[in-house]
Amino acid sequence: MKQVTVTLKNDALPQFEEVVSNLKEIGFEVTSSNPQTGVLEGNTDKMVALRKVNGVKNVKKNKTISAKNVKAEAKNEVEETA
Repeated sequence: MKQVTVTLKNDALPQFEEVVSNLKEIGFEVTSSNPQTGVLEGNTDKMVALRKVNGVKNVKKNKTISAKNVKAEAKNEVEETA
């Protein structure tokens, strides 16, 4: 499953719970949510289906950052500035 962030449209905020329910029916596993901002984080294998839910503005795959990736990026930055 992919970790994703779902952003709701501003006009969908009053129906936040309904939109969340529709996302869950499709298979979105919510790990955190903020009704004031309309931002949810969670896991899914159905990103395309989530984008089609009424009230959804954006679905974005989250980047996974590991210590190994950070070390490699830092090394590249040092090499580029040398």
